Amino acid sequence: MNSIKFIVPLLVASMIFILIPACAPAEPAVVEEPVVEEPEVAEEPEPIEEPPVAEEPVVEEPEVIQEPEEEAVLEEEAELLWVFEPEERLNSIAASPDGETMVVGGYLTTYTHLLYDGTIIDVNTSHSHSVDVIDFSPDGSVMGVGLGVYGAWLIDMSGDSEPLQLHGGYEGRLAFSPAGEYV
Repeated sequence: MNSIKFIVPLLVASMIFILIPACAPAEPAVVEEPVVEEPEVAEEPEPIEEPPVAEEPVVEEPEVIQEPEEEAVLEEEAELLWVFEPEERLNSIAASPDGETMVVGGYLTTYTHLLYDGTIIDVNTSHSHSVDVIDFSPDGSVMGVGLGVYGAWLIDMSGDSEPLQLHGGYEGRLAFSPAGEYV
């Protein structure tokens, strides 16, 4: 029993010596940052020299000369040239084939304007109803008008003959054939 009294304190002391370092606060571990290696840049290959090629004679193409006015028109913004403000509502519009005049149709009336400045050159008040459709023959000599009521009419643009009524009724739509032979 005497030996137990001697062995037990020895075991307790050895346990204390073993556990003391384990319970001691640990020093903070040094964390090494990962080293990022930059990718190696490949050296540019040396250019391969191509064998000289026989030069072909240079053929000069003729220069295309553009008129400055056309170029300026394309680069500029659209400009309002004129405004037509009728007293009544407008129903239809058509430009003549030659591009010089424009006819606007309203109630009982058509107005013929010069396109370049808007000057009214003719006012026709002989229509019996609103002018819903306007079309020109390909040569511009005849204007067809379709009325909301009372059919379709042909009007000689020279003014030498009376308007010709194609038909009466509620259908006033009309158009000229491309050659101008039919309406």
